[in-house]
Amino acid sequence: MVTGDGMDTALGGLRTRISEVEVFSSARSRRRFTTHLLVAVVALIIVTVVVRQHLAFLSDAGALRAFIRQYGFRAPLVLGVLQILQVVIAPIPGQVLAVVAGYLFGAWWGTLYNVIGITGGSTIAFWLSRRFGRAYVENIVHEEVLASFDAISDDYGRMTLFLLFLVPGLLDDVL
Repeated sequence: MVTGDGMDTALGGLRTRISEVEVFSSARSRRRFTTHLLVAVVALIIVTVVVRQHLAFLSDAGALRAFIRQYGFRAPLVLGVLQILQVVIAPIPGQVLAVVAGYLFGAWWGTLYNVIGITGGSTIAFWLSRRFGRAYVENIVHEEVLASFDAISDDYGRMTLFLLFLVPGLLDDVL
């Protein structure tokens, strides 16, 4: 264990290494990233407010059951579309949809409809990330910083992601 002066020396060395790291490749990249981050945060806030005000039934299992049931034979399709949206638009709670599917369609059919909807949403999310994600990051972040994140991802990323997705209730859609 490091104590006293040793701790100060260790922290000083860490501060020096951190201050030397330049994440953004230029001031223009930093401004562009900040602008995009601001737009994304505002859009997320707007979506969250809209979901809470106008689509509050999505977090109420009884109201959601009634909403889906009103579509009759098209109810599985409505459930699938809602599952796609809950994967692509993070504020929609997926756990409630899964419970409602089991209640309305039974364990086997409910699971099948959920898997189909979640697979469709995941396909869209992966396509969006492949289309825009890596190229965007590569244009903004220094190559050395990106390489260090890639190394962490290669060493620990898969197991960490597996564990985060395994635990129910975590915000795995954000990941």
